[in-house]
Amino acid sequence: VLMFCVTRVAKAALEKALAENEDLDGVLEASQLPIVAEPAADLNQPLVIKVEPSEENHEK
Repeated sequence: VLMFCVTRVAKAALEKALAENEDLDGVLEASQLPIVAEPAADLNQPLVIKVEPSEENHEK
């Protein structure tokens, strides 16, 4: 019984979201930013993230 209720609520929410999405399609098309080609990243180089300890943790 619980599964049936959850399924009904989920289906109703999905239908509502799809209906709202149709209304927004025109707005999104007009406001899309132009696509700019990004410079190619060197994928062979490792990603390095430097983490510096905060002064609060250093003093303890």
